[in-house]
Amino acid sequence: MKLFRASMYVLMLCLLVGFSGVAQAVPVTVTWSAMVNGSNASPSTMSSVSFYVSTSDTQTGTLIASNTGNPNAAASTNGSTVVDLAPGPLFVHVVAQTTYSVGGYGFIGSFSLTNGTSTVSLVSQPQTMEVSTLGFGQSYVTPTAYSYSYITPPNLAAGAQWLWTANNALQGPIYFSASVVLPEPPIWMFIPAMLVALLASLRLPTRGATF
Repeated sequence: MKLFRASMYVLMLCLLVGFSGVAQAVPVTVTWSAMVNGSNASPSTMSSVSFYVSTSDTQTGTLIASNTGNPNAAASTNGSTVVDLAPGPLFVHVVAQTTYSVGGYGFIGSFSLTNGTSTVSLVSQPQTMEVSTLGFGQSYVTPTAYSYSYITPPNLAAGAQWLWTANNALQGPIYFSASVVLPEPPIWMFIPAMLVALLASLRLPTRGATF
């Protein structure tokens, strides 16, 4: 029996070391509010906005939300959902597009990621995001902020600004990217999973067995 208990302790230690050395995906609550708009939207306007979270700046990532506005309306999306993400560097990606022919385009948004113990927040500003007309990870430049008086989406965090390229008549698609770092949760959050793995790997002694 002593040998059996000792083997359990050794296995638990190995699991602790293994879990602590590998970034484990955990449930992350993602909250967002985003909008794409054009100046004085006309019946011919059709705007769209899509929001992703990626582990690589060159990959679009996991789609979190997407919306195509009705004619003569902006494209807006806001909400909250839970996705499994590993801690470490992450990228908030937004694809924005509009077909309004005059210009005055803009994207505005705020985002937060919470893993139970840590929260990272982001608002659309020139100093927090990069923009490209070619795709994610390609030829980024600093976006231009615009002082539009458009309506904004519900639950938008303070400090968010309307952004686009230096040419605010460029229809798109326009690719916005921002990097965030989600801290790794404390090891105690993984104890339930480790106990399940431990119990699954153990073979309890049969009746009459000796150790």
